[in-house]
Amino acid sequence: MRAFVDRFEGDQAVLLLGDDEEFRIAVPIHWLPQGASEGMVLKVDFTIDENATCEAKAKVNTLYDDLGGST
Repeated sequence: MRAFVDRFEGDQAVLLLGDDEEFRIAVPIHWLPQGASEGMVLKVDFTIDENATCEAKAKVNTLYDDLGGST
């Protein structure tokens, strides 16, 4: 996926996502790679964090059990 750096607003960067730039999001500027500036195109890659997923599921199961449920 690609993200077009549309503009900076204070400490936020406004990015246009997707091939047709149909989605707009604002993210903290410090999330961008060093040297990123307005008008640049960034590559965006999502990966699954298996450890964080397992931890989140365990937390939900614990909360559910605390409420009297069973998994």
